[in-house]
Amino acid sequence: MYGMFDWGPLTITDEETGDFETVNYISRQLQKTHDKPFFLAAGIYRPHLPWHVPQKYFDRFPLDSIKMPDTYENDLSDLGPVAKEIITRGGNYHKHVIEADQWKKAVQGYLASIAFADEMVGRLLHALERSAYADNTIVVIWSDHGWQLGEKMHWRKFALWENVIRTVMMMRVPGNLEKLPAGSAKGVATTNLTSLLDIYPTLVDLCNLPERDDFDGISLISMLAKPK
Repeated sequence: MYGMFDWGPLTITDEETGDFETVNYISRQLQKTHDKPFFLAAGIYRPHLPWHVPQKYFDRFPLDSIKMPDTYENDLSDLGPVAKEIITRGGNYHKHVIEADQWKKAVQGYLASIAFADEMVGRLLHALERSAYADNTIVVIWSDHGWQLGEKMHWRKFALWENVIRTVMMMRVPGNLEKLPAGSAKGVATTNLTSLLDIYPTLVDLCNLPERDDFDGISLISMLAKPK
């Protein structure tokens, strides 16, 4: 029933993981000489389940230091029937975790997996900085969805709670592009509503590719220049 719903440290090195191999592949491409514009995509698998990463990432989050999700009495009283049904769809994950006394260890596994993913992204950015393309490459970092860790007795995604629908999305645009000559603002966050659907229209706009009228998203160039 619970398949990949598992977590725990592995007695392996970073180099033995699939995500490390992905990073290595991209790093090798950045070391090559390219005579025309190129696009590279690196899909870091973690923190997708199962939350299995090398032991050192678990060690960063001792169990006695972990802050657990907030819970409230009668926490489901404000939910409609469909929302309640989704909680147990595919198995009662929350009950499973509680009965196995694994809630805190699950949170630890999630945090460890995020730390591992962060390390892999750092390796990628370091490879870019050491390459010939550091000053003329657009970088976009995003995740496809958030996650519930037992809030509202809900696990995984499949919900409209903020923890699920709010994702990571960061863009870095170098200067000297026709549409954004000063580059993107550095180290600034925005509270404006954006969508992952906006990534492709933004790249099309930045790269001066042919315009299209069938995008669901919009270009974020103005927001990149002056975040609000």
